[in-house]
Amino acid sequence: KHEDLVFLYAGTGDDSEIKKLQSKFPGRAYRIDERKDLFELMEKCTFYLNTFPFIGGLMMQFAVDAKKVPVTLRKEGSNDENKEILSMQDSVEYDDVDSLVAEADRLLDDEEYRQKRGEELKASLISPEKFKQELKSALTEHKNSYEVQIKDTDTTEFRKQYIIRF
Repeated sequence: KHEDLVFLYAGTGDDSEIKKLQSKFPGRAYRIDERKDLFELMEKCTFYLNTFPFIGGLMMQFAVDAKKVPVTLRKEGSNDENKEILSMQDSVEYDDVDSLVAEADRLLDDEEYRQKRGEELKASLISPEKFKQELKSALTEHKNSYEVQIKDTDTTEFRKQYIIRF
């Protein structure tokens, strides 16, 4: 739908799927190695399409810090083991491809909406100063302003995906 759209994947490993995209969309899909200036690169993107089925937690934070929406497809039947990455995480996760594509279309078509979403998400991130304060309090006073919940998580499906890839 978006003839000027370019897909960039930064990472190493099996590039067979990227090669399929490159073949289908010549000159519009690229793979680069991981790099130290990833944040600066993220600032040049329109939005961040999260990895699947394992989401990129740090990459989501990079995207939000760069005021980019980390558009994320939830894995069917997944539990909430990755729910604490962003405070507004539900607002960037989609249960099906059609919903995700509709959001991506809107982000690509509506600059005002895209900027507003980026600003809202960025405002929800903990600042470096607040992080330092909370960490210091946790280490020295054994308390912070966050509610800590320890819960058992079934990692069977998570581990299964790694076994399949191995």
